[in-house]
Amino acid sequence: MPVPAGRRTRAGRAALLWLALLLGCQARLKDAPTGPVLPPDSPGLPPFTRAVFLFDVNLSRGTVTVEIPQVRGTGVQWPDGEPAPANSILGADAVGLVVSNFFSSAPGAVQPGKVRVQLDVQVLNKLVGYQLDTPTFPDPPQGETGLMLIPYSSVVTTTTGGVSPVGDGTVTVGTPSSGLVLASLDWNGHATPDRPSFPAAPGVGGLPHSFFNDAGCSAIPDPESASDCFRYETFGPLAAGALSASRRVGFDVDAGVGQFRALLLVVADLKDVAPISPGILTGQVSSPQRGPLSGVRIDVQGVGISGLTDAGGNYSIPGIGAGPRSVTVSGLPADCTPASLTPANGTTVTVPPGGTATLSFSVICTPVVGQVTGVVMRAGAGTQNLAGIQVIVQPAAAGTPGDTVPVLGTLPGTVLFSATVPVGLGTGAGAGTVRLSNIPAFCIAPPPGSYTGLGAGGSVEVGFTVQCDPPPSASRYVLRSRWGTPSGDQVDLTVSFDPSGYNDPLVNGTGPDGFSGMQVVTSLTGPATSRLTAVTAVAVSPFSTPILGGTLPIIPWLANTVSGDQFGLTDVAILRFAIGSGPAGAVTTSTTVQEVSTTGGDAFNLVPGGVDQNLDLVEATLELP
Repeated sequence: MPVPAGRRTRAGRAALLWLALLLGCQARLKDAPTGPVLPPDSPGLPPFTRAVFLFDVNLSRGTVTVEIPQVRGTGVQWPDGEPAPANSILGADAVGLVVSNFFSSAPGAVQPGKVRVQLDVQVLNKLVGYQLDTPTFPDPPQGETGLMLIPYSSVVTTTTGGVSPVGDGTVTVGTPSSGLVLASLDWNGHATPDRPSFPAAPGVGGLPHSFFNDAGCSAIPDPESASDCFRYETFGPLAAGALSASRRVGFDVDAGVGQFRALLLVVADLKDVAPISPGILTGQVSSPQRGPLSGVRIDVQGVGISGLTDAGGNYSIPGIGAGPRSVTVSGLPADCTPASLTPANGTTVTVPPGGTATLSFSVICTPVVGQVTGVVMRAGAGTQNLAGIQVIVQPAAAGTPGDTVPVLGTLPGTVLFSATVPVGLGTGAGAGTVRLSNIPAFCIAPPPGSYTGLGAGGSVEVGFTVQCDPPPSASRYVLRSRWGTPSGDQVDLTVSFDPSGYNDPLVNGTGPDGFSGMQVVTSLTGPATSRLTAVTAVAVSPFSTPILGGTLPIIPWLANTVSGDQFGLTDVAILRFAIGSGPAGAVTTSTTVQEVSTTGGDAFNLVPGGVDQNLDLVEATLELP
């Protein structure tokens, strides 16, 4: 903020003259561009060097760390108490710098013998009642407005490299580092992609500018070496509590430089603005093993505000001042590991002024489990073995994965199962559904069962009865459909044909009937049919890849062998379906056989005389959890 007229004393004017003379001197750091002669922290002179932000760049590691200025306060003060010429050099209590997208080029890719280092910088205005505006000290370039970032100086971390011992007997290996660092053309002021900044375009933002007391930077053969001439990046006026847009800056570094430190000044005047509304922090705390976690405490450090998660693991904390805020989590259940929080405890989130920031946490917990057991019994006249049935147990609590287990035992009529499943927390804890899948041919899948009241370490029982009918007569052709076990996001439907149960004298004379191809329509029905979102055909030797037609859930298809009729039970086609999200439930096949033919072109008469059906269809049911 400019000093009002008449406030500068004679001692102050003398100090300003002394400052102007000193800033006009030049001094060259070892292997670094020249900057102003900065005095030590002695009476009568502003400590500029303690007001810079420090970027420590390590090229070998690809990292940038930001150190904040040593001094606090929005500007430097004269020792006798008189304000500086303008309160424009900002400290860490006024602004913060956010760095991202570090990049370093290969040597020589941009300039011979140089490495181009680039990074994106954002500026956070931490002040609630002040907008950051065009500085009045140091003098800004003509036409530039708003907050500015100046690469004040660069210092190379000079090392000889080599190996040095450590007290515990190990050694550290250092990389040699020496050379020159210069601010690159990425410091282009207010330039945009359609208005680039290059030395060939004088007057365009970003060219070296005399910010203190020198003049004519563009006339100096090596403007980067001028004591008071620096490149700059302009961020425009920055509202109270706001985070600026990201701007790209960079440095041209000798190939021998491994580490360097850039000293950056942030300059802007403060403009009074009306107070802004505080922000809100929201999010959720959950565990992959136990779902949403309730009663967890969320603390916003430095503002004395906290909140608790509700039954759904959600929290909302209003009244938080804008800016970066460190957030910690406590009060987790005893079997949850605080060290496993993602993101880490103490994560920083930027709360926008008058807006909402979201920060959710995931934590690893020991699963709370129980046992779901049961008996699967067979009813009806069929004698099918039930041991291949699969049991799908799906807990109801959010975030608790289901468990698919085969039934236990080998008894042909009655089998047992036992599944260890998460109990979960919150809504639906200790409850769930149980379904049967992979039901034998000519058996009907029973409706899903359910359970409630399952506690940690407890057990509940769910039983099923499967109705089975005898297999069809051996005097018929049989076409079977059967589902495989879902794997990931797909499941296969295999269709097979057995011509051996019937012998038509019109097909191959008195010998066994053989076939070489068929046309079939496979239709899908059931509450979970919409979850099968796509279908592709898979060849089954010796048949060719089926040719598909139609659209889901009706799939006409045909398949032919390369040569030769097939005898006995033979797989003809595989239809591979993609599984999407949607309701749990069954998908059942409904098959229509249009034609079965031989290599000689004879067609099977599937309904001799138009009266007796000569074909048995075995449909299949798939249960999707």
